[in-house]
Amino acid sequence: MVFGIIFAIIMIALLLVFGMDQIVNIFCVSNTAQTNKAVKDLENAVEDVFHLAEGSAMPFKIAIPRNAELCLINYSNPSPMNNWNPDPDMYNIIRNRIQANQYNVWINYGCGTHEPGYRISYLRVSENFCVGLGEELYIENKGHYVSIEKPM
Repeated sequence: MVFGIIFAIIMIALLLVFGMDQIVNIFCVSNTAQTNKAVKDLENAVEDVFHLAEGSAMPFKIAIPRNAELCLINYSNPSPMNNWNPDPDMYNIIRNRIQANQYNVWINYGCGTHEPGYRISYLRVSENFCVGLGEELYIENKGHYVSIEKPM
């Protein structure tokens, strides 16, 4: 009986030590899926507003995991400002990717991984900023494009 308990404790310890990476990866996959869904929802909202009359607007509430963030970037000037502060060691690489692909969304999944970027059609960002869980955005049709900003 004692050997069974000791064996079970050793097996649980080994499972925790060697299985922790897999447990963390499961949570990371969940964060990635939820964040990607939020980006698609934002893309759909931008397209909906674009097809409305000029001057039409709507609020959009971000629904992403607590530790993730979406950064909305002006691809012609992806310099750090407001609360968008990319890793200084990687900034030149990030800037080049954003400009080359005209990405206007940069995703931080919150588990040590970043999406290389995403382009939402019709969307123009005037000031770079990041948003997290539950923050609200204001999307407005400007005629030939849709603007997005954080309400003050």
